Amino acid sequence: MKQKSLIFLWIYLRPFFSRVLLLGVLILGSIGLQLYAPQVIRRFLDAAQAGAAAGSLVTMGLVFLVVVVGQKAVSLLMTYFSEDLGWAATNRLRADLAAHTMRLDMGFHKLHTPGEIIERIDGDVGQLAEYFSELVVHVLGNALLLIGVLALLFREDWRFGLIGLAYALVTVIFLSLVQNPMVRIWAEISKAYAHASGYLEERFGGTEDIRANGGEAYVLRGLYPINAVIARLRIKADLFGGFTFSTSHMFYILTLVATLGLAATLFLRGEMTIGAVYLMTFYIGLMESPIKYIRRQMGNLQRAAASIGRINEFFRLEPEVKDEGTAVLPPAAPSVVFNGVCFAYKDKQPAVNGEQLTVNGKQSLVSSLQSPISSLVLDNVSFTLQPGQVLGILGRTGSGKTTLTRLLFRLYDVDAGAITLAGHDLRAISLADLRRSVGMVTQDVQLFEATVRDNLTLF
Repeated sequence: MKQKSLIFLWIYLRPFFSRVLLLGVLILGSIGLQLYAPQVIRRFLDAAQAGAAAGSLVTMGLVFLVVVVGQKAVSLLMTYFSEDLGWAATNRLRADLAAHTMRLDMGFHKLHTPGEIIERIDGDVGQLAEYFSELVVHVLGNALLLIGVLALLFREDWRFGLIGLAYALVTVIFLSLVQNPMVRIWAEISKAYAHASGYLEERFGGTEDIRANGGEAYVLRGLYPINAVIARLRIKADLFGGFTFSTSHMFYILTLVATLGLAATLFLRGEMTIGAVYLMTFYIGLMESPIKYIRRQMGNLQRAAASIGRINEFFRLEPEVKDEGTAVLPPAAPSVVFNGVCFAYKDKQPAVNGEQLTVNGKQSLVSSLQSPISSLVLDNVSFTLQPGQVLGILGRTGSGKTTLTRLLFRLYDVDAGAITLAGHDLRAISLADLRRSVGMVTQDVQLFEATVRDNLTLF
């Protein structure tokens, strides 16, 4: 998962390499200023204890003020550029994912409600906006800050360096152990939210029919178990997050106690100045800040990792209808021939590498409610339409009238037999050319952002 996340991150950040480079410079500048500020205070305390001149102390105070203000200004620039980078990258990802979804088969869209698809395109990608910007930048920045603090601790006194190193290692190992379980929990939460979005979108779309048939109570009863699943998963995630917070904070308290004990002992022996005591205590406290930030953002990182997994599953889906044709249709009206056509709807949960679409081994909530359809809708259907001929087809509901148009438009491929247009098998014609040459008016009423005349003309 980590390797896939890094590859995914690089793909969408590569076009913005100059911005990433600028952010890197700002991160290093911010870290340097944070590490330098306590050195100024140390010199100030030691100089004051030694009875230095007031002018020298004022100069040190002004230097400290400039360093702190400069660090805050750099942090502000980091926030601006990281947000800009995050939204630029995720908007490109949204466009790619939406375009890929539009290329998938009708079977996919029949089994996935618009609400669920929107949740994937907008909800899962929205989780990554912070991942691309603030999380990556600040988590990386805080990791570098942690390394810098450890280096300075070892330079000042190896004993304090060992205390800081032990604190960092124990905390990082602990956070690594809890990461995978949290990723699985957040993947299940994202899946549950997608199911809820799909359920609500369908019910809102049928509000008039639901009210006309007195189905409000029935719809609410269906919503209760969905909300119960979300609540149970969120409670589980919050409990896990609380355990992570309290445990890592306990590590910090123990480290601070050890630091103060060692510093007090060395100070009483005369082996440390008051400035050095302050510096060691400050650096140990400064270590808690980046670790606390990383700990606090672990949930967001885990949600982002789960979202990347779900998005990659969509990208790995391939349409069953392959666009491999090269034939071009003539501009004149073509002939249409159905020759022994057999077809059955086999819509099922799309597969990735031969396996049903899942998240972390869990089958989709939507797929568990769908059952494949395998009975033949068209059985050995044959007819010929010459150019200029008109054919009207009558039949009861479910007899295959709409299926004929879907096959001609190549929303599905036939199971047996062949359909030819102007003497070319449909599979030999490029989809773009086929759909330029064939017009289809659906049975569903659609309203477009156009004039009333344009909407009436369509129907």
